[in-house]
Amino acid sequence: MLDREHFREHKTLTRLHKLKPELDENVKLIGRETALAARKYNWPKTKAKYEFDKAVAKVRLDLFRRYNCHPFKSQIASIIQLPLWISVSLGLRNMALGLPSCNPDYQLVQGQLCVEGVAWIPNLTDMDHSYILPVTLVLTNLFMTEILPLVRKQELKFSQKIVTYVYRGFCLFIVPLAAFAPADIVLYWTVSNSLSIAQNLALLTPGFRRLCGIPKLESELQHPFRELAKNVKNKFSINRIKK
Repeated sequence: MLDREHFREHKTLTRLHKLKPELDENVKLIGRETALAARKYNWPKTKAKYEFDKAVAKVRLDLFRRYNCHPFKSQIASIIQLPLWISVSLGLRNMALGLPSCNPDYQLVQGQLCVEGVAWIPNLTDMDHSYILPVTLVLTNLFMTEILPLVRKQELKFSQKIVTYVYRGFCLFIVPLAAFAPADIVLYWTVSNSLSIAQNLALLTPGFRRLCGIPKLESELQHPFRELAKNVKNKFSINRIKK
């Protein structure tokens, strides 16, 4: 299922990008006015900086309201998804283990999961002994962490590098967890990742972005998949040369 909050996040980020030139121009104007006021009224540096920061904050907030793109809106999807992901995972774990054991309804659900499997997994309360699901899960995690960011080959900021390393560490952490976890949980994680990848790939295409009501940017790629393939090829070529 496509995530409506994710679409809103992209709309907000696009609007933030479009207002940046106007914000930068206002910041320059405020800087000049603050410098003139500081000389006229003999303000100390701390007073001048305070007035400058206050004026910039007011202008920034006015622009956020006018464009309806407060940065907090771009974080709503992540704020909602994380507790939902944890709750569903814990619920599936309890279903696989028949918890709480004092409730006969949960024992019934566990019995159904034991005999109503999916494809090559006859028992969803047991681990996937073929390891197909855990391997697929790890591959989808790596795709989101290593491949999708290559659509726009940009130098990562320090904070972005930290987040990337955290995701890589999570990929390693989840390998033994997925290998021995009940198959119903790993199936949920894998399907969730696959839908997220499909959604992100679709949102790369200009046509789909217009369909979702996301404004056009001058920096928008007309052929994002070609750019992605080229950047992936360059990345692995460089890695081979370094080795």
